Amino acid sequence: MSEHDERTMSSPQGRVYRSGDDPRIQHPVPADATRPGHDATRPGHDATRLGDDATRLGDDASRLGDDPAARYAAPAGLPGEPDRQVPVPPSPTAAGDGLYRSSFAVEQEVAAMSAPQGAVPDPTATATMPPTGEVPPTPEPEAGGDRGVMRNSAMMAGLNLVSRILGYGRTVAIGAALGLNVGNAYTQAVYSPQMLYELLMGGTLTSVVVPLLVRARKSDPDRGEAFTERFVTLAATLLLVMAAIVTIGAPVVSWVLARGTPIHDTVTSLSYFMLPAIFFMGLSAMFQAVLNTRGSFAAPTWAPILNNIVIIGFFVMFALIWPDKPTLDSMTMPKIALIGSGFTIAMCVQVLALTPALRKVGYGFRLRFSFRGMGLREIGRLAGWALCYVAISQVGMLVVVKIAGLTTRGHNDTGTIVYDYGFLLMMTINGIAAVSVMTALMPRMSAAAADRRFGDVSNYLSLGTRLSSVLLIPGTVALAVFGSQLGVVLFQYGHFDAGAAHSAGLAIAMAGFGLVPFAVSQLQIFTFYAMPDTRTPALVNVPVVLVKIAFDVAVWFLAPIDYVVPLLLLGNAVSFVVAAIVSYALLRRRIGALGLRQVASTLLRLVLAGAVAAVPAWLVARALGGVLGDGRVASLAELVAGGAVLALVYFGLAYALRVREISQLVGMVRSKVGR
Repeated sequence: MSEHDERTMSSPQGRVYRSGDDPRIQHPVPADATRPGHDATRPGHDATRLGDDATRLGDDASRLGDDPAARYAAPAGLPGEPDRQVPVPPSPTAAGDGLYRSSFAVEQEVAAMSAPQGAVPDPTATATMPPTGEVPPTPEPEAGGDRGVMRNSAMMAGLNLVSRILGYGRTVAIGAALGLNVGNAYTQAVYSPQMLYELLMGGTLTSVVVPLLVRARKSDPDRGEAFTERFVTLAATLLLVMAAIVTIGAPVVSWVLARGTPIHDTVTSLSYFMLPAIFFMGLSAMFQAVLNTRGSFAAPTWAPILNNIVIIGFFVMFALIWPDKPTLDSMTMPKIALIGSGFTIAMCVQVLALTPALRKVGYGFRLRFSFRGMGLREIGRLAGWALCYVAISQVGMLVVVKIAGLTTRGHNDTGTIVYDYGFLLMMTINGIAAVSVMTALMPRMSAAAADRRFGDVSNYLSLGTRLSSVLLIPGTVALAVFGSQLGVVLFQYGHFDAGAAHSAGLAIAMAGFGLVPFAVSQLQIFTFYAMPDTRTPALVNVPVVLVKIAFDVAVWFLAPIDYVVPLLLLGNAVSFVVAAIVSYALLRRRIGALGLRQVASTLLRLVLAGAVAAVPAWLVARALGGVLGDGRVASLAELVAGGAVLALVYFGLAYALRVREISQLVGMVRSKVGR
């Protein structure tokens, strides 16, 4: 599971959120960590073993997860020190499908097409999940063994693949059924429940609920049953009141998001049907937390699949009943009611899908309104930095949503849905290329930090940056070179016409430039959390969001309207670079040199390989386009041929330039295939 002997592991590692490999998992400190004379700086301890680590990272990433609470284990302190609590690091992203997702809905492989909820993800944050508070010690594992670990990992990998496919189908169904203009209105309306849930409850709920449930399960005589029921009752009550208030205030909500745009009235009407979904979002988050802390992972993984199926079904129904291309003027109340209520019904189905599993693990569904003695003051303390983080992030997100919505004025092939598609592709590539590396590195980094082996922490950060970049840099090149073809092949269906698809292609091209800086900033945030430090990520988020807002506002006033949305995506990359620079400066003060020379050397060679490979790939695609013309078939041929050339030239040149991370990455793949 790591380079430490298996005898040092107190339990197999677990997962708590609903799907995907989760990098927020802590390994216990190795047995020799407390041995007198243990020295992190001894020769050969750091860099010489990292090559072997890289070839075994896939082994860690594929074996995470059977112990429902092991991720919250606090590594033992050094001799003479009290045991320390290690906070849960953030997920790689809160983005699921290019549509905004609250932090409870994190999928750790960043399945960018699999989120059941829609709306644009928050690109402004350095860490995509609010920082957590103090994490209690873990109870004894309820299930264990390598077979269980492998079984859960294989099950979740399969379900994640299905969820990705259905999530992509849902994304296409929205554009195909509604077209660009009405699709923009629908996407803008989806922000209402998502952003309000996140601002008012989502971030704080996520930061405290699982740690408290774990603590109660360990310490209470009834294994936390009464506490869990009281907590769920409290959350459900608050959610119900909040959903009722914001639904009544739907005109105010839509005024903030869509005032001054042609989609304002449609957004208002849709919001009346979508805002009640806040209740089911929160309830789903609570139920998933209960299941995960009790060792049940299947239902939280496949319930979102049902969500996707329901939404797809509603849009298929819409297209069958009203086959003509919808316009904002033609969106009558029956049409609005169908697609608006479909969003809320899908969330309700997701909640109902969790109930059989809850009964199986013994949850009683009893309402308990005796909230005294629950430690509400402690809950507020734990949620403090999370609330700060979420508030800052939502301000930045509001600016993005507002500006993207304003681009719908006039007859432009742009808007919020175009932004979605660009971000979707970026997060998909990040999920494939970077998250597995992060997942495998996080336990090692946490153990090293707990043992104060900061040399190892620095080397793991360097290794993660280099390994991720091996695949992210060609991903950037692919999005930049083939953005237009990707827009046509992936999204030009039904009423989402060629003009809209090419506009999405430009957004895709710009989004690619955020891949590497986003991954680097995430690795740095993970490093802070491993030490552990939850305050710094929240504070780093402040200048990052301010830079993002300044960039976005400048784009709105200075750029041609057709380029505003693509440049908003480029602004994401700028904010990620700022996050990486600020975090680098802070980390260097905390743990010393970060191996920047080795990282820079690898990145320069990879960038050179990518730049050289881009030329023949572009020429091949252009030549085929001249012969085959436009259309989906031609674009697909250009993608296949140009992509093959890009891959061959890039990896061949990187190998010739002696980028050793190529062979290390191959070792990771072989370890996974060998399983």
